[in-house]
Amino acid sequence: MNVPRVPTSWGEVIDRITILEIKVARLPTEAARVNAINELNLLIKIAASAIARAEVANLMERLKALNEGLWDMKTASGSMNVPTGSMRHSSLWPGPSTAETTNAARSSANLTCCWALR
Repeated sequence: MNVPRVPTSWGEVIDRITILEIKVARLPTEAARVNAINELNLLIKIAASAIARAEVANLMERLKALNEGLWDMKTASGSMNVPTGSMRHSSLWPGPSTAETTNAARSSANLTCCWALR
């Protein structure tokens, strides 16, 4: 598998891992879950040394709970149903009513994860 190498923060990697964990548990189709599992396994290998640290594991649990709440809000508001032809990726982009909340919460969580990994 040819995987792109993209410079990013540990907070972004950890955020993505928690989102993928949620997708594995909640996506409706087996094919979608398999894709999420493949990406999740790859990122877990990459981040193994970081996520093995107790303080990071604790922060990951808090971030996952936050992302689960955001998933629930987006599902309840209907913003998970992206119109056909939209360039938005429904699992990553919130609806207009949750955009500011999502960005602020994720930024805070990512900064906290990055600080813990120093």
